[in-house]
Amino acid sequence: MNKNKIEYFLLLTISKFFNFLGLDKSRKFAKGLAHFFYYFIPIRKTTILGNLKKAFPDWNEKQIKKTAIKNYESLLITLIEILVIPNHSAQEFIQSAYCDNFEIIENELKKNKGLILLTGHFGNWELSVLWISKRIARPINVLAKPQRNSYVTELLNKNRAAFGNKIVLVGSGVKELLKCLMNNEVIGIAGDQRGPIESKRVKLLEQETAVFSGTAVLALKTGTPIIFMLMCRQPDYRYKLILEKIEIPLGNETNEDKIFQINQIYMKTLEKYIRQYPEQWFWMHKIWKY
Repeated sequence: MNKNKIEYFLLLTISKFFNFLGLDKSRKFAKGLAHFFYYFIPIRKTTILGNLKKAFPDWNEKQIKKTAIKNYESLLITLIEILVIPNHSAQEFIQSAYCDNFEIIENELKKNKGLILLTGHFGNWELSVLWISKRIARPINVLAKPQRNSYVTELLNKNRAAFGNKIVLVGSGVKELLKCLMNNEVIGIAGDQRGPIESKRVKLLEQETAVFSGTAVLALKTGTPIIFMLMCRQPDYRYKLILEKIEIPLGNETNEDKIFQINQIYMKTLEKYIRQYPEQWFWMHKIWKY
């Protein structure tokens, strides 16, 4: 049995354990498990600590360590929920989150120009498109990056495709997503991955940050509105869906300038919530590698 299959069966075993334990107990279990990972299985611990020190240079070591452990806890809860929530009823799933201004999405959909839902790896990003898809009763085309392990990718994509959602793999992404928008469809993108080294930089947490331009290009090419969204975990483990419209520049600037403006608005909006809930962002990612 090769490494990929071993990892896959291990994930299935973990999934069965958490489903047996139940969502509430599994979330509480994640608190103790976070400390275990931090001290004994420090996956990307150096990256987490390094990113936190860059982002919050005025923090002391105690604050950094506390947030790092909380970050492990948040990521474990996210994984648990991805594995357990799909086995709950649709009603239970809808009740797991709320939104104070969902009319933003409803109003934009009435314009029949398609819709770009732009999120980040924050809270439980995987659940956001599932929850919105269920609320609007229409599928969302989700841009997804394949994992190293094809078996794990298949398992994750199966959950992502709940409620009829469609997976668009990175690579054929821009062309396929353009087609979706031209057909008045909804697409979901997590835009906070590190962009190519030659890309133009924007500011995130006072750091020069490389970003992808694809989302902004799609919006400018099609006139499709962009809505920033985040699933922010609350103390009772419910989620508050945060929605903010990202205004598309309408001036006489070049497309390059407009792309920069869109990306900077997105990153500044994301930064606002990272500062409020620093433990909920995906600090394991080497976003400031260069």
